[in-house]
Amino acid sequence: MIPLEEILKTLSIIAPLKLAESWDNVGLLFGPAEKDVRRIMTCLTLTSDVLAEAQQKQVDLIITHHPLMFRGVKQITTSTAEGKLLINLAKSEISVYSAHTAYDNAQHGINNQLAESLWLNDTLPLIPHPGFTAENLGTGRYGMLQSPLTMSEIIAILQSKYGLSQLTHTGNSNHKFNCIGIVCGSGGDYLIQAINRGCNLFITGEANFHAHL
Repeated sequence: MIPLEEILKTLSIIAPLKLAESWDNVGLLFGPAEKDVRRIMTCLTLTSDVLAEAQQKQVDLIITHHPLMFRGVKQITTSTAEGKLLINLAKSEISVYSAHTAYDNAQHGINNQLAESLWLNDTLPLIPHPGFTAENLGTGRYGMLQSPLTMSEIIAILQSKYGLSQLTHTGNSNHKFNCIGIVCGSGGDYLIQAINRGCNLFITGEANFHAHL
């Protein structure tokens, strides 16, 4: 058994909550704050199926990527799927923690992992965080390829490393790129920052129609 407080300290080292975007909802979001933890479950998103599995396995703490209660909750009733989930969660006394963009932007977080998968050199944050300038941390990453690659070559690398059958892209597949910007998740709004950093290719989880144009 480990005190939850000790686990939270460790999580704050891996993904400092100050690195999260201002609009995000991160940290310990639900459940007892003072407890001992024996079993932990991780997941991308907390759903009713995930909660059922956690209850069956007698989990004490669920660490999610996507936040629970991302937007303000005005009603908690059994008339909605979210309400049913929260009521069931409260009965279980399972605590829920989310790192989300704090982990995206962390030293060994998702943006940095993507940069490393392409062997980018001299990586820096697209938007530096004022509290982490010495560590070169902030929103997204950008850096230089060891040698220019075509869109097709970059797509092949990403598909191989992440087991992806298909990637959506715009632009000439035969054009060679050397400076890449990265923002995991829904990062289309950061395209202009990537352009301002001199990137000629931008990789993100999702972007709207206008960003693709």
